[in-house]
Amino acid sequence: MTAIGLELRDLFDHPNGRPARPAPRMGFRELWDLIDHEVMVVGMIAAEFRDKRMLSQESWQRLSSAVGRIGRIRDHANGCR
Repeated sequence: MTAIGLELRDLFDHPNGRPARPAPRMGFRELWDLIDHEVMVVGMIAAEFRDKRMLSQESWQRLSSAVGRIGRIRDHANGCR
């Protein structure tokens, strides 16, 4: 976890609803790597849909997760938290 700037306490709710310290900002490279991974996931799910003309519930949930992650990466890059 330290490789991505997190500590164990960052994974749990905080008494006042805010973290004890602000989360470190991710660099361009880390954001780009995350986007690359999520876009690859979207591409694989699109290929599954192309081949089968349907998606499993698991694939649909993963697609939804990828879309949410890409949105959060965008927000992070724009300075929103």
